[in-house]
Amino acid sequence: MGAGSAGLFFLQDALRRGFEQVIVSDKQESRLRIARELGAHTVRVPDEELASVAARSEPGLVSFHKAVRRIHDGEVTVDYCLGPVYPFEEADEVLRIVERGGDGHVKFTIVP
Repeated sequence: MGAGSAGLFFLQDALRRGFEQVIVSDKQESRLRIARELGAHTVRVPDEELASVAARSEPGLVSFHKAVRRIHDGEVTVDYCLGPVYPFEEADEVLRIVERGGDGHVKFTIVP
């Protein structure tokens, strides 16, 4: 799985459910560092373009309410999602930060 916000959530869920080894891959070292801190084995993929691979998934595997409960009960953390907040006027700067790899953040918030 990748090291975006959803991948990091499911990493924690898999470990909590007893999976002993979970492998996370990503292009960004900062995201991989977070994944390692959460307990994953990591693989950095090359920077060149990768072929897209589609996987079939079934809806409802983990419901929204169960996910919120796990966060509320402290079973998984979402601290990595609490990135910086920028005003809309600085959106172009946020895009430059994202192009550089996020400067250690997984998510950014832009407000009107």
